[in-house]
Amino acid sequence: MSNEFLEQIPKRYIADEIGEEYMKWEPGDIIFIKAPTGSGKSYFILHIFLKWVVQNGVRLLYLVNRRVLQEQLQEELDKDVYAEMFNYFRKPIDLRQHIQIRTYQNLESEIKRDIISTAQMLSPYNYVVCDECHYFYSDSNFNTNTELSFDCIRYEFDSKVQIYM
Repeated sequence: MSNEFLEQIPKRYIADEIGEEYMKWEPGDIIFIKAPTGSGKSYFILHIFLKWVVQNGVRLLYLVNRRVLQEQLQEELDKDVYAEMFNYFRKPIDLRQHIQIRTYQNLESEIKRDIISTAQMLSPYNYVVCDECHYFYSDSNFNTNTELSFDCIRYEFDSKVQIYM
């Protein structure tokens, strides 16, 4: 195919595909979002879904596979998303009350240390987003703890909404 032909195909984003379906997600639902890089998966979570989370006074745990991605998303949250939420709600929003971005490795470390029970640690969250969820199998070749985080998420969020991207 020529580049000219490809440029004429309108690009679709995850937010367009999901529309308002996220408002119908119920406890126990498992959502899979499979789309290529640049299709707006993280954008959907941080800019659209998070507004709904804030409006409904619930909490979201956003898990990622690398610290660099965690830092990138946290920076976007602290700058762009915070400003967007301020404009949308017409007041400052403490986003930390609604979303926490962590790495799978951090979760695994806390599970192994067992400082507080996993149930206690994860109970405040109504939703979990597992970004780059291929982590569970791709990193398992050299990280024997991937099963810890996967099993923990599946068990602790069994009656909550799980989103895998």
